[in-house]
Amino acid sequence: MFEEREEKYKSRKRLWLLLIIAGAALLRLYKINSPILDLYPIRQEMCAMIARNFLYNGFNLLKPRLDWFGSMNPVWSMELPLISYLTSLLYKFFGVREFLGRVVAIIFSLGSILLYYHFVRLFFKEKVALLATFFFSFTPFNVYFSRAFMPESLMIFFSVGMLYYFCLWLKKQNIYILLLASLLSSLCLLSKPFTVFLWIP
Repeated sequence: MFEEREEKYKSRKRLWLLLIIAGAALLRLYKINSPILDLYPIRQEMCAMIARNFLYNGFNLLKPRLDWFGSMNPVWSMELPLISYLTSLLYKFFGVREFLGRVVAIIFSLGSILLYYHFVRLFFKEKVALLATFFFSFTPFNVYFSRAFMPESLMIFFSVGMLYYFCLWLKKQNIYILLLASLLSSLCLLSKPFTVFLWIP
């Protein structure tokens, strides 16, 4: 009887989490094909330009190129252009379509929602974790940046993942969890250097 009740509780929990993630996905996919000319258009144009140049000039992750400098050296010094690189791989199969950059951002956004739920669940009860995940998923600021062709979505994914796996390692003391946390923390710093403040905790 107890096991049956426990299984029903787990199923209900999974259903609520699935509904939150599905709702977040639908909201982020709204007008996915719209031009990247909304807020922060220059940053989005840069990411799209770099993705296109990866496709046409070779997939060298360490040489992001812009078209702004004419015949001068087009290589641009910046944080790791991972979102542009992943988008350029999609360009290879589906053609140059800027909305694919939004798709990459949304995928990482949904991953961060799942990680965030598990992170909160380490410290609080199930209802608190679901409620926190709901607000995290549907905060307007988060919704906007998690569907923009910008590295913010990746930064949030790596940040939440880093904190979650480091806290999980403190509980389980597993070397593989520590290695994963270290990898995510490195990618977090490479995606946005100012995230170094997250290393303090």
